[in-house]
Amino acid sequence: MNWLDDIEERVEQDGVLARVVIIATDGPTPRAPGTAMLVWRDGAAGRIGRGEAERRAIELARSMISAFGEASQRPGARWFRSTARFSTGKVLGESSGGAIEVLIEVFGRAECAALASAAGSAPKAGSVGAARFIGRRVRSGETALILEAGSQGLPSDWLVGITELMGQPLARLLQIASPGGDVLVIERLEPPRPPFYVYGTGLVARALVEVLAALPFEVIWVDTGPGHFPASVPVGVVTVVSADVQDTARSVRRGALHAVMTADHDLDLAVCGQILRAGSFHYLGVIGSRLKRERLVRHLEADGFEATAIGRLSCPIGLAQIRSKQPSVIAIAIAAQALASLPPDGGQARSS
Repeated sequence: MNWLDDIEERVEQDGVLARVVIIATDGPTPRAPGTAMLVWRDGAAGRIGRGEAERRAIELARSMISAFGEASQRPGARWFRSTARFSTGKVLGESSGGAIEVLIEVFGRAECAALASAAGSAPKAGSVGAARFIGRRVRSGETALILEAGSQGLPSDWLVGITELMGQPLARLLQIASPGGDVLVIERLEPPRPPFYVYGTGLVARALVEVLAALPFEVIWVDTGPGHFPASVPVGVVTVVSADVQDTARSVRRGALHAVMTADHDLDLAVCGQILRAGSFHYLGVIGSRLKRERLVRHLEADGFEATAIGRLSCPIGLAQIRSKQPSVIAIAIAAQALASLPPDGGQARSS
């Protein structure tokens, strides 16, 4: 589901809300660029982290909602926007030095209509012609621009940035400084590719990430420490350092795919429980033997999960017809099984 659809649905109920999206990270952070949450006067949905950084972002978003409501009405979109930078605090009990930069935008019905019109004019993925993106003037101006790669008359640094973005996962955001000093955030309005979360950094996980990077997925690679990832990560793959992998699994996007293969069997079980409890996923595979599956099933049953939910768990992971123990072959078997789990629309429909 397109993030714009989520906003429109909520605006119909409340009239106004704010979207908080991470547009940049510095150092170890629990969430990647593109992670977003919605905030309204008396509630919120989604997570951009935990603790003080998220609390302050919500507080700022609500103050902007109040200002939006108090401002004089005029026709058309008003584009209340602001950026803020917050420290992410501690990772694994120590100061991480990490920080997130967020873009906060307030949406009413006029703003939703403006972006819906822009999205409706953009060509679908895979069609002939340039992809289009929304460019947001963050620090000055109030105009939402449609920028098209290859368009005449656009500043060269915008075109470089848009061209770079075209080859990256659809949820990725890119900041570009224009010659006039404005900072723009460019973000696709198309529905994102299905997010594929890989938990763990062992040999099979590394091989799987290499395979997935060439497929139509948005790959998010999760582990507990920055030193666990290889020195070279495939282009477009987002790495997430999380002191609490269960918390990361609890806050993933709807319609995701998951391959759970950490070095800790108990952690694998906890992550599976979070994903099954949410229920809104396309695929859940866990590395391990049939004995491990029996253990997982016993614990999940003891936690109250029904047989229908547990039946969605693929363990051993990958196509059963492929029995090789080579990490690269196992990775292909997992990717094929995951692709087969997607609906005909490629996972862009709302997952239930």
